[in-house]
Amino acid sequence: MGSVSSEENKRGEFAKFELDAESLKENLRYGFGSYTPDYLQFLNNPYYLSFFMGLASFFQSIAVNGAYPMAISSLERRYNLNSKQTGTANVAYDLSVALVVFYVCKKGNSGHKGRWIAGGVLFTSIGCLLCALPHFIYGPYQVPTIINEKNKDLGECTFRNITITNNVVEISYFEKFIKKFKFGNIGLYLDPIFLMFFFGMFINGAGSTPLFSIGTAYLDENVSQQSSAMFLAVNAFMQALGPVFGMMGFAYLLNIYVDFDTVDHNNLNLKDSNDPRWIGAWWLSFLITAAATVFTAIPLFGYPTQLPGAKIHRMHDIDQRHQVTKEVEDKLEYIGIVSCIKSFKYIFSNPPFMFVILENITESMILNGFSGFMPKIMENLLNVSPLISGFLSSSIIIAACVGVILGGALLQQLKLQLSGMLKINMTFHILAVFFMCAFIFHCPSKEFIGINEGYPGTLVKQSKINLNDTCNSNCYCKEDWNPVCHISTNKMFFSPCFAGCTESYEDSDNTLSWKNCSCIDTNANTTKVKQGFCDIECGKNRYIFIALIMCGTVCSFAAGIPAQQALLRMVPFQSRSFAIAINWVLLRLLGFLPGGYIFGAIIDGFCLKWSKAENFEYKSCLVMDTHGLAMRLMQVCMICKLISILGCIVAQITYKPTDRGTAITTDSEVPCSFAINDDRTNEEKLKYRVK
Repeated sequence: MGSVSSEENKRGEFAKFELDAESLKENLRYGFGSYTPDYLQFLNNPYYLSFFMGLASFFQSIAVNGAYPMAISSLERRYNLNSKQTGTANVAYDLSVALVVFYVCKKGNSGHKGRWIAGGVLFTSIGCLLCALPHFIYGPYQVPTIINEKNKDLGECTFRNITITNNVVEISYFEKFIKKFKFGNIGLYLDPIFLMFFFGMFINGAGSTPLFSIGTAYLDENVSQQSSAMFLAVNAFMQALGPVFGMMGFAYLLNIYVDFDTVDHNNLNLKDSNDPRWIGAWWLSFLITAAATVFTAIPLFGYPTQLPGAKIHRMHDIDQRHQVTKEVEDKLEYIGIVSCIKSFKYIFSNPPFMFVILENITESMILNGFSGFMPKIMENLLNVSPLISGFLSSSIIIAACVGVILGGALLQQLKLQLSGMLKINMTFHILAVFFMCAFIFHCPSKEFIGINEGYPGTLVKQSKINLNDTCNSNCYCKEDWNPVCHISTNKMFFSPCFAGCTESYEDSDNTLSWKNCSCIDTNANTTKVKQGFCDIECGKNRYIFIALIMCGTVCSFAAGIPAQQALLRMVPFQSRSFAIAINWVLLRLLGFLPGGYIFGAIIDGFCLKWSKAENFEYKSCLVMDTHGLAMRLMQVCMICKLISILGCIVAQITYKPTDRGTAITTDSEVPCSFAINDDRTNEEKLKYRVK
């Protein structure tokens, strides 16, 4: 009788809890202010919340990981920026997150999470508009040209009286103001153009912080513990999917001339995007993204502080946190400064939590480095155009989408608890290490005479950059970037002038070409060159590289969902937002921030030839050492992956579940027989049930 009575009491408590939750529905309706009509209530469930949050993640990710990376090559050539500057601007996003995340988590956790998330998404649109601003105030792009008395673009070796200029249009007053300055190394970061992108990305970071910090807790607390991994995986999938559509769509925008709204490129002797001097309409991507984020924020404003039924889900949760004393546990609320310090002490004295964060830090270094420079890395390692690099980068991001869904699905199907999450996390990282050999299969470097190849008659490869040689000594060439290709030898020259060419013409396919080139090897079949880069023979390397990188990406992102779930389960329910804040700050300060700068410095470090920008101290890279870049990237990725594996191992060793870890629910006193994934015997359930 006693046992039956006990079970009836359990059911009674559970039923009472359900009724209490139902009674709260009147105050948890979807709507805007007092406008909460019945026809909108179908949106008031975790599925639509997950959809709208995923949509917000989608467009936010497009702005940061789609629009900006696709624009980097164009920005560097358009505004004479280097990779350190563009990398630092990208780092501003992470710096912003690190500065505001504690405030956002503290206020958002005690306030209306839905409105905080929606307001942040709306704020992101301002950052996108600021990134597009330089196009409208800097004036039209000045195409480097050489103009003779007939106003024809020649660029050849000639003794005629010619005028060399970089201006075909009148520059703006804003640009004249900028050109008065001589920037040193510190001045690189005082350039107004750089500052616009820096603060644009800074605003984007502040706007996205509520979505990816309290948004994670908001979604997790409104679904069951069993379903949480899949809901968060779908959200991560949408975030990873954003750059796919962003890069594919914005790649087409780069085929539109940057100043199509004010200038006809046909009047500038620019045929199409295959011309090395071409710059696409990079700014359109930021305008499109700004508009999209505004419309995405609207439905998120309608969600209540919590969804109906959220407390019922909390009844079913299993407490899997790391073991702490009751005294420490009672001091975890961080309302004041003293309590906040105590919460810090608890989090930092949680070894498995900190080692999972260590793993996340090294992974974030790789993630931010590649997400910021992926199209540029693809351009150089695989010798493809910006358009093709956009599509290839999209394929990598598709692999990331597959990875997050795989990680979430495995957790849901295998019903893993925390220890199992750590093991599967480590397994995926070990697999990813083997795919890092992808960098071995890069394409050969572009062979530029005078840069990484010697002029005809030189017995060894060029050891020092010297564009001048006896064959072009009488040409008095200026270093105006207009690369040409000698097809029969597949070698390139900096310009027709440095190739010693004296006569230009258009061949049968309307491609500008030159002949009578004195710097061409006398044993070659022809002394003709054509405008543009040579087609580099890469064989199967491109396919092998992409296949291996995609496999490594799947493994890396599949490991992310177990790591995220582990962090949420290692701390008490009421401390999750604070734990997420700590995770984000450490990731941004120690992972994302140095990651973007390190990758930018690596790319700049293997630049063989920089452009010379008139009246500017800084330059953009023209020719890259592909082999050196590939090997250094592989080394960095290998080191980061090995540290990630070490973090997983130590987290697994140091994790000690609480004595109540297989029994107690997180924030209710409902008997634990209602907990999911509960395979204990009835005697064990009664032994550990909450009194």
